[in-house]
Amino acid sequence: MNKEYVDLYEYLIANHVGEDKAIHSKDLEKKFKICPRTVRTYVSNLRKSGVPVCSDETGYWIAAT
Repeated sequence: MNKEYVDLYEYLIANHVGEDKAIHSKDLEKKFKICPRTVRTYVSNLRKSGVPVCSDETGYWIAAT
């Protein structure tokens, strides 16, 4: 897994487990200094790796169950 994906995964798992702790993509863009497309690419690759990243209009989070 790419280091950038690992950084994003580690951040999400430490701070955003469960829908009530969703983080908006704009906040991820600022935190990691990446563009919106890169956020979507990283999330897509995490999902392909089997990481349960969920999303809706409120943002991204790791599934709690």
